[in-house]
Order: sequence, then C-alpha cells, then structure tokens
Amino acid sequence: MRPVEAGLDISVTNIFPNPAQAGRDINVTYSIKGRADAVVMEIYTLGFRKILEERSDDPYSGIITARRERLKALASGMYFYRLWAGSGGKKARSAAGILLIIND
Repeated sequence: MRPVEAGLDISVTNIFPNPAQAGRDINVTYSIKGRADAVVMEIYTLGFRKILEERSDDPYSGIITARRERLKALASGMYFYRLWAGSGGKKARSAAGILLIIND
C-alpha cells in the first residue's frame, strides 16, 4: 500500500513507449487529485537505487517527459519508475511501474 496524504493523490494513466529505446523521449501521463506544486518522475534500478529524476514544468499538464538526452546513458534492461506529487510538506506517490529499455 502506498502512502497518501489527505487530499493529494497521483496515479499513472499511461507510459509511452514501453518498451523504449534509450534514444527516445518517454512520456508519462498521469492524473492528480488535489493541489501540487511539483510532480517528479523517478527511475530506479531493480534494487530500487534511484538513477534518474525528471521534474514536470507544469504539475497540472498531466504529462511528464523523461528526455532522451538523459535516458541514453541507461543500459538495456528492466527498471522501476514512479511519480510523486508534493505541496507544502505533503507528498503522494504513485504505485511503482515497470519500464523496459532496449538499446540497439
């Protein structure tokens, strides 16, 4: 069960493309309930070591992009990702999802 602050919730609605090539942007769409000052996507190894973080320019846009320039350093393999939304000390996290990276 993921922790949810009262009045704030975030969930992933789609991640595209998945599997992805490291040389392409990855777009994650999400829905948010409540007020958030920031939305962040985090990518982790299978051991849950954080290796990448992307911030949304607009928390209410409903989309966050992991840029190809930052993804090209990732090796082929399976990773976890999750989003979090925060506002004034409150924080809500989405459930973790699986992201596959395939390099040529």
